[in-house]
Amino acid sequence: TTGNQTTTGNQTTTGNQTTTGNQTGLQLPEGRLTGRIASIQIEDGTPVWILAGIWKLEQVEGNVTAPPAANVTAPPAANVTALSFTAKIEMVQPNGTGFHEHEVSDLKVTEIGSNESGNPTINGTATVTMREGPVQDVPITIRIIGNSVFAMTLGPEKIENHFGTEPIYGTVAQRR
Repeated sequence: TTGNQTTTGNQTTTGNQTTTGNQTGLQLPEGRLTGRIASIQIEDGTPVWILAGIWKLEQVEGNVTAPPAANVTAPPAANVTALSFTAKIEMVQPNGTGFHEHEVSDLKVTEIGSNESGNPTINGTATVTMREGPVQDVPITIRIIGNSVFAMTLGPEKIENHFGTEPIYGTVAQRR
């Protein structure tokens, strides 16, 4: 099956897809959210890395299939939509050395929810490019806060704490 679906039971996806509906608080104006990454990685109270970049979360056309071990659920009569997520992150130390880049892609969602304020949270795994090559199945949490703030946590164990243990922050682009 492709496109929007109505489900009466559990529904999950694989690949660059996830399931969502308005029940999660996840709203994608024009089918997408985009923004910038602007964050500082701090260790022991000292800035050690400056992070900058871009990210995009969008609805995509595609098959929605259910792997046996997944844990994403959709309530009865919810519209289920496939999503894709990509982030490009530049990192540099505050003294100007150590510049390098990463890409986050291939989101596989395990859970979508929202807190009491309606801020959506997407949990799953993704592929992250590292110096040694792509690392698959890296735990990822994406939060959209107040429709203005983006927060993403990667790893940390699978990628040796490369991005630290605190979220990578950014902004959600506002449609004008």
